[in-house]
Amino acid sequence: MHLVIYDVGRDPKGVRVRLVRCMRRLGGLQLQRSVWLVPEFSEELSKLLDEIREGGGSVLITRFRSEDLAESKFVGVVVCDDELGGLLKEVVSAFKSMKVKFAVDRKLKGGRSISSVVDRLCRRGANIILLVTRVISFERGMALGAEVYENSIYARVLGVTFLELAEVYGKRYLISWSARRENLIDELAEALKAQVAQGVMLDARIKARDGLVIRKIYGVRPGDEIYVNDVPVAKALTSEVALVCRRKRLIDVIGGVLYKGAAKKLGRMVLEEALVRTEAPSKPS
Repeated sequence: MHLVIYDVGRDPKGVRVRLVRCMRRLGGLQLQRSVWLVPEFSEELSKLLDEIREGGGSVLITRFRSEDLAESKFVGVVVCDDELGGLLKEVVSAFKSMKVKFAVDRKLKGGRSISSVVDRLCRRGANIILLVTRVISFERGMALGAEVYENSIYARVLGVTFLELAEVYGKRYLISWSARRENLIDELAEALKAQVAQGVMLDARIKARDGLVIRKIYGVRPGDEIYVNDVPVAKALTSEVALVCRRKRLIDVIGGVLYKGAAKKLGRMVLEEALVRTEAPSKPS
């Protein structure tokens, strides 16, 4: 990870715009107007920085470690469900007994997405993120964590320790997407009686071809109802389900049945950025 600080000065050739576009393509994170974190250097980036120096500007590059964000561990806890009172109390109790600084934020408060809550906690200085959720299968928990991590710019770029506590019918899994194994992971797993698992990123989730955008949904089971931006749009018939859009309108569901009138109710949307979730059919009481 590299911290890049620069001053372009006069900019007759538009190098500032080209530099910003380049760092965004590299997955960079803008901290201030001319202060960026970039995970790697490319030949294009090096040439642009040389162009700034040759034009009379200044450039400072230094190595950056995520540990520099905070001298001690600060855990951001993201509650993904309003019905997790008991589990959340155990999490809070565990962190208190471990004497770890933490802050709790709820996804549903204000209608924010989970990834935006993660980014907010990272901006507050959290160097560890813990999602707390209850799901109907381990696969669904893995899919949720992978999608949130993929969409959380701050978590990925800053290299925070990203964890998910997923409860599946009383059994608990502590899933980690971090390369390094922190002592806190083992301590937390022991305190919450959870099994530690390694998170796996879900590649090729979205594809575009022949004017269509196809988005695969992970962790689906036959009979599940599929929601897009909180609008029920289809029912899954298999575990291999994908949404299909053309010109920002939902036109088909592969592996499922598209509800009549659902596309019209949903309206135009960007499938790549839409909130997609599934819900199991309620059991008869």
